[in-house]
Amino acid sequence: MQPAASSTLDVVGYIAGVWAAWSALLAAGRFLNGLRESVVLGTFESQPLSVPHRKAMRYDWSLTMAGAVVVCFAFSLVLYALSGSVAEGMPPLGRRLIVGIAFLPALGGALLLLCGVNDWRLMSTALRHQQQP
Repeated sequence: MQPAASSTLDVVGYIAGVWAAWSALLAAGRFLNGLRESVVLGTFESQPLSVPHRKAMRYDWSLTMAGAVVVCFAFSLVLYALSGSVAEGMPPLGRRLIVGIAFLPALGGALLLLCGVNDWRLMSTALRHQQQP
């Protein structure tokens, strides 16, 4: 009986880790979207922003985006490393499911990166148009 209880706790902890990673990814996405909107619209909390300030915010956006993507892939690696011990003693379908779940943060990171490329283009276009007389 003891191994089953330990295995159940491992699975619950594993799922809690995935939930925490997903929540952090969503929070990072909201923060990044706020920075992007400020750069594109040229305002923050209804206050106009200068072009140099908007460029600085775009730099902050790029660092935050890079960090979020790296953390997503790193967390996927951690989950993958843990998946062997968590899935020990499970039927083959359960093992595949646990290993598959390990790649969800990486998928989120890849989608974040893809969106980031388009966001960068949008911000660059908005700044370029703002600088033209």
